[in-house]
Amino acid sequence: MVLALHGLGGDAWGLRRMTGLAEKSDEAGFLAVFPEAAEITVDLADRRERVRAWHSGYPRLAPGEPPVDD
Repeated sequence: MVLALHGLGGDAWGLRRMTGLAEKSDEAGFLAVFPEAAEITVDLADRRERVRAWHSGYPRLAPGEPPVDD
């Protein structure tokens, strides 16, 4: 099994399309898993933005944003 985690702001479907890993897993006989991160609000330098992110402690959650348990 290969666990493929997308980057900040990305999504599982985009990673699947971009890598070709799903097709390779079919050919080679292994399982490819593409989980989807939680959508959170982050504070950027000049604005707040909703992005998909894994809870790594960075980027900093916007004030009032509930903690994410992923």
